[in-house]
Amino acid sequence: MSKIHTRQKRLLGITSLHRMHRYFFTNVVAKKGAKSFTDKDKAHAWAKEQKLDTKKYELYELPSGKKWQWRLNARD
Repeated sequence: MSKIHTRQKRLLGITSLHRMHRYFFTNVVAKKGAKSFTDKDKAHAWAKEQKLDTKKYELYELPSGKKWQWRLNARD
């Protein structure tokens, strides 16, 4: 078994030496995707609650035809 040379790796139990581990990077941020809705009415209710500008966004139907998302207008 290879020796772990850093205290940080020892504490996390990481034996690998490559840089794919998150602890090497301090600016890791979660991805922010579009919120999906199962119903058009729920999407409109959420937009009204969040005061979303519906002139800048359009309600997009996903290819599966089962969900909806508010996305920026492609025409702008």
